[in-house]
Order: sequence, then C-alpha cells, then structure tokens
Amino acid sequence: MEALAQDLRHAFRQLVRRPGFTAVAVLSLALGIGGNAVIFAFFDGFVLHPFAYPEPDRVVTIGSTFPRMSSEERFIEAISVPEFADIQSARTIRAIAAFDGGNRNISGGDRPERVMTALAITDLFGPFGLRPALGRILERVRAWDLAAARRVTHYIAISELSRQRIQDFYGRDATIVHPPVAVERFSVGEPEDFFLVVSELVRHKRIDNALAAARRAGKPIKVVGGGPELSRLRREYGDRATFLGRRSDSELADLSQRAIALVVPNVEEFGIAAVEAQAAGRPVLAADAGGARETVVPGQTGVLVPPEDIDALAEGMAETDWGGFDPQAIRQHARRFSTEAFKQRFTATVAELAGVEPSGASDAST
Repeated sequence: MEALAQDLRHAFRQLVRRPGFTAVAVLSLALGIGGNAVIFAFFDGFVLHPFAYPEPDRVVTIGSTFPRMSSEERFIEAISVPEFADIQSARTIRAIAAFDGGNRNISGGDRPERVMTALAITDLFGPFGLRPALGRILERVRAWDLAAARRVTHYIAISELSRQRIQDFYGRDATIVHPPVAVERFSVGEPEDFFLVVSELVRHKRIDNALAAARRAGKPIKVVGGGPELSRLRREYGDRATFLGRRSDSELADLSQRAIALVVPNVEEFGIAAVEAQAAGRPVLAADAGGARETVVPGQTGVLVPPEDIDALAEGMAETDWGGFDPQAIRQHARRFSTEAFKQRFTATVAELAGVEPSGASDAST
C-alpha cells in the first residue's frame, strides 16, 4: 500500500508539472486498453464461444462415405447437388443449408481475377436461427477503408500486380519497389532428379496442380511446407510426391540448390520463393501471371506457362532442357532483389516522393 501511495503521489506531481504530456499518456493508455477490450470481446464472442444455435444437439453435418478410403478419412463433408435436392424435397429434415467453396474467376473488369469464393443457398443461416448482418458491417468497413485510402500521400507496391490492384480498388497510382530477399543465404550446387514446391499448403496456392502435373510427366517432386491441405494432398498424391513439412532456412537452401527447378503453380503477388530458388542457381517453372512476370526471365532463368494449365506444367517438366540453364547467370539475376538492392531502391523512392535529397547522395558537381 505504501508503494502504491508513493506511485500515486508521483503521478499527481507529474500531472501538475506536465499536464499536456500526462494527458496524452493517459489518453494513449485508454485507447490501447479500449482497443484490446474490443478485440478480446470479438474474439471471445465469435471464436472461443460458439453461436447459441437453437437445439444444438439436432444440428448435424451431411456427407458421403467412401469405403475404399482409410477408416480415419472415410467420411467426407460433401454431397452432390441432386442428393441435396432429394434431401430437401423429402422433408425429413426440418431445415437444410449448403454451400460450395472453391476458386473461381471474377471478371468484373477487363482482367479476370482468380479468387476464393463460396456459393451458398439463399437461406444459409436459417437452420441456425441467425439473421445475417455481416453485409451491412462490411459496407461500413469498405466506406472507412476508402476514406482512409484517400488520406494516404503516396503508395508503394511490391509488384505490378499489387500496383494494379491499388489502382483498381483505390483509384491511386503506386511506385513499385520489390521486397527484399535474403539471396546471400543460397549458393549454387549440383542438381538432382526432383522438382521442388515451397509453399503454405492452402487451397488457393494450387499445389494440387503442380502435383498432378508431376504425375502426368512421371517426375518426382518434393513439397516443403505445411497447412490444412497437407492430409488431402498426401492422400491423393503420395505415390509421386514427397511431403517434407516445414524446414529450416539451411535445409531449404540445401533443397533449393539440389532441385531440378522450383514449381510455382499459382499466381503470386510477388513470389519470394521463386527468387530464392534463382539465388541457388536453379530455374523456375511458374504460372505466367503476377510476380513471376517480374522475377522470372523466360528462357534465361525459367519457364512460364498459362495459369491453371496442368498439361502445360507437365509439358514444361518433361520437355524443358533444364540442364541448359546457366546457374551462375540465374544467381546473378536474383541479386537484383537482394536486401541491399531493396534498401537503395526504397531509400531513393521515399526521397523522390518526399522531394528531398537521398541520404548519402553525392554532389552532382564532384
């Protein structure tokens, strides 16, 4: 209690001596505590505690059973559209809802974009006794986001794809500064007989396209990474692919220099893994879109194929003369994206946008 009293007296004296500073400190603490309280309340209400469904013991998941699969994975939470229609028309269930998640092309403008979507029936929330309000909330978030975007002085994008999205959604231009890549961690080695994928194993990364292509081409492939798609991919492609899980930086550097090539089957915003592979002197087989167009030079540091084209990926694996690439030239190209190069570009870009002389710039007369 005595220590508390001393602290209170000290705080009061500070308030009297420096009221402005104290007010700012108290306000900052109040905003921080309030923000944390809001975040925790949302997390507690929507994540830690499930929705209060009416009669939760009667809510079930309908799926299909596949006898040929292992006992742990026989039940799949999926049914066909005709099966759904039969169940709905039979009226043996009081209420039923369904949705179908996956990747689809959105073509609202002149450039179609592949995005994660979910098709749902109109009354998706009806069986749970819920009234959807998220749409109205998201409209307010969008309005706030656009208002905040207009207050930004300058935008810097990590790639042409990012720059274009800033233009599309915010109506603002952006300067491109590619992100830094630790190319010094990698070195040129002797390639072996396997392709390599380095990625989080999530659906939109399209890892299944790379694995299906390796199967068609009859080529071994190794996968570095983990995620929710691991069990499915291992089950479906374990005959051809080796799943290595997450690896350390040193292990990844070793795998990169020993691979025939790195495979990037999805459209990346930039694609750091592709630059890392090139830093190890290995070429890249990638979808011809997004960041790969800025990091891979066709015929010199890799091969680009149409996105979502498994046959083209398989042909690239089987028909390309991967031994014809020059590892040292590939590594030299990767140096363009080094940490030091990034520092120089970023510093010069910020100085230009701010209208000041870059730090350390020499006098033009000397």
